[in-house]
Amino acid sequence: MPVKCSDKNNPFKNPYTNPRGFDISKYKKSKISKINNHRIRDLTKIQLIKLNQCDELTPTQEKHMAIWWFSFYCFGVNLIDIAKLKYKHIKDNLWHYQRYKTGVSSKDGKPLLPEALEITKKFDTKPTENKANQYVF
Repeated sequence: MPVKCSDKNNPFKNPYTNPRGFDISKYKKSKISKINNHRIRDLTKIQLIKLNQCDELTPTQEKHMAIWWFSFYCFGVNLIDIAKLKYKHIKDNLWHYQRYKTGVSSKDGKPLLPEALEITKKFDTKPTENKANQYVF
């Protein structure tokens, strides 16, 4: 025989038996209040243009900036996936790769913008026989 639970101990909100049950909205409000209002959420178009025109960079900073721009042009691809990018993964302006975090592979490939392809060509300075297995970055 099933045991009935008392409506008084039911934590879930129910208009018939427990109208003042557990309410998650109070937790959402407390998290919102803890967010730093001075945090930069998105760069403006002017800030992006200034960042792209920055000339006074060391070679290391230039490489890091190129990786950031590549992620930007790929709509925020994870950096671990960019680190594992090889020249053999790029075919016909499409990036065929397997996501490191989830293991899901892109069947059709991720289209690369011309700006992202320019970045990969910029780092293509090592003429070797087995270029397909070389990492881009």
